[in-house]
Amino acid sequence: MRKPSSLTSVIIPTYNREAFVIEALESVALQTKAPYEVIVVDDGSTDRTKALVKKYFPSAVYIRTQNQGVSKARNIGLQISKGNIIAFLDSDDLWLPNKLEEQLAYLEENPEIRILHCNEEWRRDGELLQQKKYHQKK
Repeated sequence: MRKPSSLTSVIIPTYNREAFVIEALESVALQTKAPYEVIVVDDGSTDRTKALVKKYFPSAVYIRTQNQGVSKARNIGLQISKGNIIAFLDSDDLWLPNKLEEQLAYLEENPEIRILHCNEEWRRDGELLQQKKYHQKK
């Protein structure tokens, strides 16, 4: 069984999300357990995404590709990542400050777990919205 470590690679695919990507990166920077690396895969943005990432998060690995979709962008991030734990963050989402710490602790206590997903909160103007429910198809 693999053992979790602090070698966590955060992969953030993005496309024309200059209005959101910096907040997403800030939520990674505020983690109580810092990741090993942060990889931003820009899927061919035509806005200021690159300039903003380079200016505010120069330590992030920035890769720009042709627009091929979010799945391809995630796979490119996987190919260059160095960590043995992968955490995906969409560029319009945010993490609570203890997200990585709690998930890594859970993986440490449960080494048989290979994939881990967490709940999400939907907010607008600081107000918690009705949770979006996903139903399993039968």
